[in-house]
Amino acid sequence: MRNAVLRATLISYVALVAVPLASLAPGPTPPLIAGCALLGALVGTVATARIDPQKWLDTWSRVIAGFALPVVWLVLGLGIGPVPDGVASGPLFVGGFGIVAWPVAILTAVYCEQMERIEDATVELSFEARPASAVDERVANVAAIVLGLVTVVAVVVLALTGGFDDGLFLTWLPGMSVVLLLLHDQQDSREVQITDIGIVVHSTIHEWDTIASYSLDEEELSLSRPTWYHSTLRYDRDDIEDVEAVVDALSKRLPET
Repeated sequence: MRNAVLRATLISYVALVAVPLASLAPGPTPPLIAGCALLGALVGTVATARIDPQKWLDTWSRVIAGFALPVVWLVLGLGIGPVPDGVASGPLFVGGFGIVAWPVAILTAVYCEQMERIEDATVELSFEARPASAVDERVANVAAIVLGLVTVVAVVVLALTGGFDDGLFLTWLPGMSVVLLLLHDQQDSREVQITDIGIVVHSTIHEWDTIASYSLDEEELSLSRPTWYHSTLRYDRDDIEDVEAVVDALSKRLPET
């Protein structure tokens, strides 16, 4: 199922970047644009059936090229770059939407690879526990940045419009929704797996080489991570049924502090 979704996103990408072929016609019509998209979808279907999409995308040159093509179409479609005479800009602009489909394909490929690694990993021990703090450090930082950006945009909108209007609320509500979603997502109890590849929480792998040590006190179990972009993993000790078993499993791979 995951690979089917990945193939579908790649097919959508090829269909979009093929639309600018219609701009070569003297007067591109909707049926011609649709035909080019259909041709691209057909090519994408055949191509993805002959390759392993995950391995094919695991190359920086292909990732960059995948971004470059729709960027060129978008620049030309917006009239920023020089468009040759007789070339319609409409289909070029549509082809630029491939810049949305491509990141989706990349993220889907990363997710598929992560899930395959998790499924192939050897689970040494698992337990359920809530995060010791309501929000971990990394999520708090992301939420603060999002809230800050939304606030700046809202202030600019307020300054330009001279009062509260729909534009202000349309700016605030999506941003606040992201912040609230991030905060709410951290409240639930979660399964934590100690595996041979690292600590697995949901679909996220925290590699062993990103964890420096562990510590246990009367309130929480902490897994220290030295880099600033990796938040320390903290879990409520009272939620862990067999604390000794968890400590034994961690001590085989990490020093205690």
